[in-house]
Order: sequence, then C-alpha cells, then structure tokens
Amino acid sequence: SPPAMSCPVLHGGSGDPATDERLRSDAAAFRALAREYEAALPAPDCAPARECLTACRVEVGEASEFTRRVLWRMGIGRWHCVPEAKALQQCQRLRRKEADQVTKACKIPTGSFRGAYHQCLNTKKSDECLKTLKVYISCVKGQSHSN
Repeated sequence: SPPAMSCPVLHGGSGDPATDERLRSDAAAFRALAREYEAALPAPDCAPARECLTACRVEVGEASEFTRRVLWRMGIGRWHCVPEAKALQQCQRLRRKEADQVTKACKIPTGSFRGAYHQCLNTKKSDECLKTLKVYISCVKGQSHSN
C-alpha cells in the first residue's frame, strides 16, 4: 500500500525540526502582525459591545427557575439579549466599513490583511511577505492619523 501522506501543519509536523520551527515562527510572526493591524484600524473597538453581549447571555443562561417561569412571563426582566446583539452587529458593520476604506486606501490586495499574506506566499518567501505586511500596517497607521 502507498505511504500515508500528511499535512505538515495539521498533522504533527513535516518531520524536519528546522522546517517545523520555521513554520511555528512564521505563524507567530503573522499573528503578532495581525493583532497590530487590527489595533491600528481607525474603526471602533467592538470589545465592549462583545463583552456586554456575553454578560447578558450569561445572565439569561443563569436565571433562576422562578425568574424564568414567573417574572419573565409577567414582563419583568428580559429573557433575551436582542439589544446587545444589535449593538454588537452595528459596531461590527461600522468596523468592516471603515476597515474596507483603509484597505482600499492602502492598496491591500484581496481586500484583507490575511488574504494579502496568503496571496503573497504563493510567489514569495514568508519573510518577504511579513515585510510587506509591515508596510501595510504603516499605511494603516498613517490613515488612522489622517482621519
């Protein structure tokens, strides 16, 4: 029978420790740049809205039997988190819109930071692509200061 093929990223490595370490290092560098890119976007931070929705869901999920069966039926309190969910959706929509504008202004191919990196990897080495991402981040930072 033919030998089993494995994906070096998904199934425990390539078998070459140097390659595996390079893959881990490149992935960590990309994650760090992606975080820097997200932080540089001149768009609203949706973390507070996300935290509010999470807290509401926990509160609803942990409501007592009495609250669920009696109070909610009488119209006292809420058994849903619709306002919080709508607030988060509105924030995310605005963030996407502003991110799209910056992406176009900075001429980031494919319209996404991650997509630009993956497209670059088709023709160049990872270190060259990481340098390109740093240029994009500098542009995004410049855009956020001009707004």
